[in-house]
Formats: sequence, structure tokens, C-alpha cells
Amino acid sequence: MASQQINQTTRAAMNRRAEHWYKQTIETLSASDRVRVAEWLSAHEIAISRDTQPEASIAEPVVDLVAQVARADDSPMPVVPPPTSEPISTELPLPPGLDLLPEGMEAEDPLFALLSDAPETIDPFAAQHLQALVQIEAQRRQMLAEMHELVKKRDQELPAQHVKTTGEYAQLVRLAEDLSSELQRLHQRHGELLRRRSFSQDVSARANIQYQLDSVRPQRARAMQNYERLLAEAKGNRRSLREVEQSRKTAHQQLVNWSQDAKQLVTDAFWSSEPTGSLSADGYDAMGVMFTSWKQQSDTHPATLSLRALARCNHGDLQKAHDDARRAVHLDPSFSFALAVQGYVKCRQGDSIEGIPDITRAIRLDGKQPYGYLLRSLAHRDSGNREAAVADASRVARLAEALPWGHALMARELFAAPSSELRDAAVAVSEAELSCRLSENQSWFCLDTLAAAYAEAGRFGDAVATQRRAMAIVPDRFREDCKRQLGTYRAKRPYRLD
Repeated sequence: MASQQINQTTRAAMNRRAEHWYKQTIETLSASDRVRVAEWLSAHEIAISRDTQPEASIAEPVVDLVAQVARADDSPMPVVPPPTSEPISTELPLPPGLDLLPEGMEAEDPLFALLSDAPETIDPFAAQHLQALVQIEAQRRQMLAEMHELVKKRDQELPAQHVKTTGEYAQLVRLAEDLSSELQRLHQRHGELLRRRSFSQDVSARANIQYQLDSVRPQRARAMQNYERLLAEAKGNRRSLREVEQSRKTAHQQLVNWSQDAKQLVTDAFWSSEPTGSLSADGYDAMGVMFTSWKQQSDTHPATLSLRALARCNHGDLQKAHDDARRAVHLDPSFSFALAVQGYVKCRQGDSIEGIPDITRAIRLDGKQPYGYLLRSLAHRDSGNREAAVADASRVARLAEALPWGHALMARELFAAPSSELRDAAVAVSEAELSCRLSENQSWFCLDTLAAAYAEAGRFGDAVATQRRAMAIVPDRFREDCKRQLGTYRAKRPYRLD
């Protein structure tokens, strides 16, 4: 299976990375610490031998490392260079949630290994969706780093700058108050000397008073200059305070915008995970492994668990999907995407009585996102409520006009419903053709939908030709169904779900 190959590749990469970092840092340990590390490595080596049976080229250096670590003395350990066959990042590990990788994945990255093996183990249709998810993951890591920088700036750097500037401003104000008092004293002294000089008749006394006036006047002038300088500095500090406050507001608004971008990223990942279930089993299996790697590389987020739950649900692992979805809702009961996925998984398990209300609650929390309507449309279709399925599919088509899935689902409900009252061949053909254009004719699901819509409209020649195009890219698990539909169109009969 694709998951086993990917897991082996991931474990081998982890072994190589662990070996390199242990050898780089072991020289700083004391003898007692080395013994404890040696015990841990021994236990880890036994687990590796039992689970994955690594090759000698990977296992032997770890055994040698155990022997070196167990030395009793504190002599420095030789630094062992990293393996030259594959590049290993020398960056220090970051705290949880800040594990941003450079653009362009390393050769030992499990996502890189997954895509490298995709042409042999995964059909091109699934590989296309996996590639889109890899791009979304790279964007997610970049956004995560940006978010932490914004939070640090808003909650640490800018408040510290604000406190510093506020303290400087308060000090300037106190100095200005002291200078103001000094100026007032000098003004009073100057006025008193002028009064005394005007009333004095003694020449020597007047000369003495004039001497004092000549001394007070420069003091008063210097005090005035200092006071004006302090006022100018205080005004500058006030401007700095306003700028700091504006920077905090800007950083906060950037975080609000980041939150909206993150919400859109979840929606993009939802569409790239192909929620309609049209991928191969190996495709959804590989997708589940990919979402597991997302969860391991940073703090667990309910969106990651919900995406993995959806992939497992479409793969057929309903119990694991249920566990993931329930845990996602437990992490954030107000997260509408997690609640919608939980409801859909319940419906797939046969519990539409509780599942559909869960999806409805998710829509009430965030009715502007199309994923709730799409999952509820699928749930209504599976439960036999075709009219409600058509209504929700039409909402998806309006909310996600640039994406093919809502148009394709709406077309399927309009041409394949068992009741003639719900069928509309003209609208079905229009919506199906639009879905094919939006998917650039690369989705077998959209092509299959268009073929059935042509058949409903009586255009059986177009239906046969379009169905053949769909069969050229359809995954193996849907090939027999497509072949059976092709025979139906050749017999000039439309497709019906029931």
C-alpha cells in the first residue's frame, strides 16, 4: 500500500536526522547524561529493528553511536559529519508551531517522498490533488510563521516599545515641569531686580542691581532654551507613542486578515481533498498519511484532524474518521468545518438523524462557507432526500462559482433523480459543461457527470464520447461503473441513481 511505503520512507528519514543531531550534540553531555542517552538509544534501536527492520547502512551507525555515548569519561566526542547522500538541514529546531521549513522540500521530507512515488503507486488524478495539498501545506507553514511574528510584534515588541517611549515621555514632562518652576523663579527675580533698580537713588546700589540683572538674564535665556528643547522632545515622544499605537492596531488588523486567509486556506484544502469521494483508495490513503504528517509537524489543529477524518471517511475507515472528527470538535466546538465533517461522518456511518443536524449547526455558525452545504448535499443524497440535495448543491454552486464541484453535484442531482419532477436536462447539461471547463477537463468525475447529462438530454453520441474521455483517467475502483454507464449510453438509455 502507498501508506506503508510512505511510512517506511518517513521512518528512514527520521533515523538519519536523529543520528546526525545526536552526534552533533553529544559532546556537550556529561558522563551520566551519556549513559542515560545510551539507554534511550538502545531502546529506540530495538523498537526500530522490530518494527521496520532497517538496512545495515542505517542501523549500524546508530549501534556505533550507542557504544560511543556509553563511554564513562567526559572527553569530547568527535563530530560526525552528516550523510552526504541526502541533504539534511542544519537549522536548530524551532519551538512547537514555528517549525517553518524553507521553500522547496528536502529530499527526505515525507511529502517529497510521497510525490516522488506518486507516478508508480497513485493515479494521476489523485496525484494532482496531492500536489495541490502539498502547495497548501507550504503556504500554511509560511502563514504560521508570519502569524507568530505578528503575535510577537503585537504582544511583546510593540508593548515594550510603548512602555519605553511612555517612560521617556514622562521623564521629559517632569524635567519640563522643573524647568518651568525655575523659569518662574527667574522671572520673579528679574522683575524684583527691575523694581528695585527703578526706585533706588544710590549709584553704587543701582550698579550692583544691574550686575545682578546681567547675571539673571543669561540664566533665564538658557532656561528658556532648555524648556523649548524639552517641549520639542516631548512632542516627538508623543508622536512616537501615536506611531506605536498605530503599529499595534496595524498588527492586530494584519492578524484579523491572517485569520481570514487561514479560513480560506482550510476551504482550499477541503476542495483539494476531493470531498465527493471520486479519488482512488490509494489516493485517499496517501492523503491520510499526508494529513498525519501535517499534524506531527506542528501543534494539532482541528482543521488538520477534520481533513484527515474526511480522507479516512472517503477511504472507508469510518471508525478512524469518526475518532478524528470527534477529537476535532472537542478541540474547538465552535469550529464550523470540524462540526460539518463530524456530521458527514455520522451520516456515512448510517446515523443521518444526528449527522445532518450537526452539519446544519455548522452552516449556522458560518453560512458563507460552501463546505457545509456540499457535505449536507451529499448526506441528503445518501439518505434519499433528493430535493434537499438539489437545494444545497445549488447553494454550493453560488458560493463557489469558480470551483467545479458544486456545479457537478447540482448537475448530477438534476439528471439522475428518480423523480421526473426533479430532473432538468437543460440545466444539468449547462452546469456539467461549466464544471468541466472549471476543471479543465482533468476531472473524470466532471466528465462522467457531463456524459450522463448529455444522455438525459438525448445526446447519446456526445454521452458516449465524453464517457470514453472519463474512462481514460478514471481510478480503477470506479472503472467498472463507468464501463457499465458507457453500455447504457450506447443502448440509448439515460443514467439513473435508483
